[in-house]
Amino acid sequence: MTAYCSNALFAPALSLAVYIWHQHLIPDTGYVFIMPETTGPAYLRFPGAPPAGTPLCRLDALPESGARGFLFGEDVNRFDMFVVWRGGKLHAYVNDCPHAHTPLDYLPDRFFNLEKSHLLCGTHGALFRIQDGHCISGPCKGRSLTPVPVHLENDIICIG
Repeated sequence: MTAYCSNALFAPALSLAVYIWHQHLIPDTGYVFIMPETTGPAYLRFPGAPPAGTPLCRLDALPESGARGFLFGEDVNRFDMFVVWRGGKLHAYVNDCPHAHTPLDYLPDRFFNLEKSHLLCGTHGALFRIQDGHCISGPCKGRSLTPVPVHLENDIICIG
């Protein structure tokens, strides 16, 4: 279902802008999660998403084979994401389970199953592949986490 919204609250600089919103029913709750459609990277659909070039942390602040979460904004404009460093590669995702739209980590920076072989949703136990965020087990099997593009700039992990 698609809903159309023209509201200056969502874009103060573009008060006449028209946004296309997609509604997603959250299973077993009756609640609807509404997200705007974008033409850029999918993570930009989430309120408060930081722009490309935003620095996150130094690479050495992220443990090898570890993960770290990052929060931007607050309240309705809060954006929650995490970065995983595994096998010399960086992977980043919006911290939002595609099943119930809850954060994956049940404690700060705890994103893995016990074996540390997969990302784990602490709410419903869904397992996601680290390399692409694809769910292999659980209530959202076949769906994927929303990727956030990241890169290194002088040993600083940056969005984009």
